[in-house]
Amino acid sequence: LVIISGTVIFFKQRLFVAFADIAQLLAKLAIHLNVVHAGLVPKSVELRLFNNGRNEVVRAHYLERDASSHSKEDKLQDILIVPGFTAEATLMAELVSSMNLPPEIRVCIMELPLHGKNVINFDGTNFPNPQDILDYTFAFVEAVGLGK
Repeated sequence: LVIISGTVIFFKQRLFVAFADIAQLLAKLAIHLNVVHAGLVPKSVELRLFNNGRNEVVRAHYLERDASSHSKEDKLQDILIVPGFTAEATLMAELVSSMNLPPEIRVCIMELPLHGKNVINFDGTNFPNPQDILDYTFAFVEAVGLGK
């Protein structure tokens, strides 16, 4: 009976793990569908930064919805969305959809350092301080040509 009881517990644990895996997969699928529905495309750009007394180049990941113009008189505009310090760029896709922005507005969602795909830039030693994040943001704006 102890063996059977242990086997039942083992199967319950495995079933729980399987349901957790399925829930995680469904959450990722929902986020992906929100990104697609918002018209956002994953992109990356190289940023040139000056950190800790040295120049470095990092690959910055972001999501973008290109602006479209119906005539030459349409003025194209840009919006930069910066997720909170605990959120990834993909979680902002639903916000973009709900804003119902006109097509002549370009939307860029910047992934913060150490978030999402940008975690690959982290060497495990230098955590960005507020000035580093500000410098990163200015370098990002310049690199993707926001406001031009």
